[in-house]
Amino acid sequence: MDVSKSIVGVILFLWFFWALYVMVMGLYRAHLNKKLSRVTYVLGAPWLIIGLVVDFVANIILATIIFLDLPREFLVTARLQRYSNSSEDDWRKNFSVWICEHLLDVFDPSGDHC
Repeated sequence: MDVSKSIVGVILFLWFFWALYVMVMGLYRAHLNKKLSRVTYVLGAPWLIIGLVVDFVANIILATIIFLDLPREFLVTARLQRYSNSSEDDWRKNFSVWICEHLLDVFDPSGDHC
């Protein structure tokens, strides 16, 4: 298999994963504001399930490769929280804090996803 195609595939997967996260957080924000109608709930629910499956797969495969560490949790956020809250000041902690601050926290209704 061509390495460049694999790299492009991983980048596209990560982009799709992030887009799912942004969508799910939008649904969550609407839910918190009590603005989800039955129609938007029905339209959004499958995306929540897809998001969970993609999150699980990303944690088991990609996050394991990226962080060079076997998963101890089911979802990527829990892994990022573990690294971010670590007492060790290493590259995993620094990278997970960057991911949380720049890619995730800004879309979480609480402002603090990780």
